[in-house]
Amino acid sequence: MPGKKERTILGAKKAAPDQSPGKPENPSGSASWKVPEGPFFPEDPREPWSLSLLEELLVFLKKSGGSDLVMSSGSRASMRIDGVWRRTGTRAFTAYEMAESLNSTTGDPGAASLVLSGVDHDYAFEVGRLRSERLRFRANAVAVRNAGGNGLSLSFRLIPREPAPLESLELEPELLDNLFPENGLVLVTGVMGSGKSSLMASVMREIVLRGGRHVCTYESPVEFDLSGMGGPESPVEQTEVPRQIADFPRAVRNLTRRAADVVLVGESRDPETLRGLLEAAELGLAVYSTAHTRSVSSTPTRILNVFPPEEKKGIAASLFSSIRVLIQQRLLPRRGGGRKAVREYLVLDDSLRGALARAPEGRLPLVLERMVREKGSPLIKSVQRELEAGEIEAESLRKIVKEKGAE
Repeated sequence: MPGKKERTILGAKKAAPDQSPGKPENPSGSASWKVPEGPFFPEDPREPWSLSLLEELLVFLKKSGGSDLVMSSGSRASMRIDGVWRRTGTRAFTAYEMAESLNSTTGDPGAASLVLSGVDHDYAFEVGRLRSERLRFRANAVAVRNAGGNGLSLSFRLIPREPAPLESLELEPELLDNLFPENGLVLVTGVMGSGKSSLMASVMREIVLRGGRHVCTYESPVEFDLSGMGGPESPVEQTEVPRQIADFPRAVRNLTRRAADVVLVGESRDPETLRGLLEAAELGLAVYSTAHTRSVSSTPTRILNVFPPEEKKGIAASLFSSIRVLIQQRLLPRRGGGRKAVREYLVLDDSLRGALARAPEGRLPLVLERMVREKGSPLIKSVQRELEAGEIEAESLRKIVKEKGAE
């Protein structure tokens, strides 16, 4: 980390012949298998690998227009540019290098041993090598299997220092008008890497800047710094899981004791966290969270399936009385480079919430699909609009039409 003494990694070895530059690993053995190559990190061949080189690699990720970096024992570095993974390393990392990279970026000499024991680790890491800005990354470490036995994998995602202004996201006017309820639940859904956290952070930024509400967030890790945006009229407090509070179930137990008006909970996957979110929404808080689903229509059923059968009826009643907005977001390849966000959404009023409460559980997806078509905005509509504007290619629309036809 900046200001820390550089530690050299011992035991670094040259790549095996089948991992030499220009010859990527081929797990399938297929002659047609190919991973896009480059841009290559110019300092990669230098040994031994060090924290200083890792920081240079992360700066290289930023300058290359990449969003994610993955490093694994026995493999070469890869980074994602405009949604496409590309090999950027020219030699494989050794187990020693991966362990030292993890220990160095966390500042914990025992981090690698803990992760190798089976405990994955989420954390944030900053690089201060650019004069104009400090780069901030969301990082994850997990144990993986490789040819030599147990190894480590590190993933880094580049995140802006501050959330983007909400107006820069080009949200639909109806959606923008309904993103700030006095109370109730707003859910943003999508697969990993679909920009859910970035959208939520921009919403939080807007709430803080408008003032008059106490904002509390629980995140793992804290990605965007909101602390400098609030004032006496709009206090904002961010808590990192598990650094400042043990887990998300404990976080939702804590949130009702903090005199908050607005709460963001970064993940809502387990029954205890979901139950706490619904309780907070019913108590009068505006609650924001994310879920990993592929459509608005599948989200309530996915939430209900987390609970045992005997609880579903009560949870459904709480969910349908609390839900205010459901958003599903995706990032599609932008024509000319980059990615473009497309969304489907449904703003729920009393009549729609009542209709969901009366619907049989098995018919919820069908009922919601009809609601999205008639009262909301389907994903295909958003994709068609971006295609007509010249933002995306026709292939993206074909894929979405095929997917929706198969559902």
